[in-house]
Amino acid sequence: MSRGFEKAIERIGTKVLVEGSEGLVKGIAVLYPIRYRHKQWGNVETAANGRSDPERYIMFCAVSLVENSKYGDLVFEGKNKYVIIWKDNYCCRLGDYARVCVRRVKGD
Repeated sequence: MSRGFEKAIERIGTKVLVEGSEGLVKGIAVLYPIRYRHKQWGNVETAANGRSDPERYIMFCAVSLVENSKYGDLVFEGKNKYVIIWKDNYCCRLGDYARVCVRRVKGD
């Protein structure tokens, strides 16, 4: 199986730590804010360019980084801390990867 997706994540990603049931796991991930999607209700059409929720992000990473994590586990990136909301694993021609929804935690 190809490692194309993992190589892309390593190239443009940032260092993260995931605190799960197995302890801390180091890795590389790409984080970006969740955006509104195009919606249509009858004849009314909306398309927004801003963030739908300024504290919610999608994280792409290797499956091994979040393999043993679950809802409520923490992700650390630089000075930012996030909590895992949900995760999905994907398999494609370019390799396996995980798509994780995280919410930034404000303050401590």
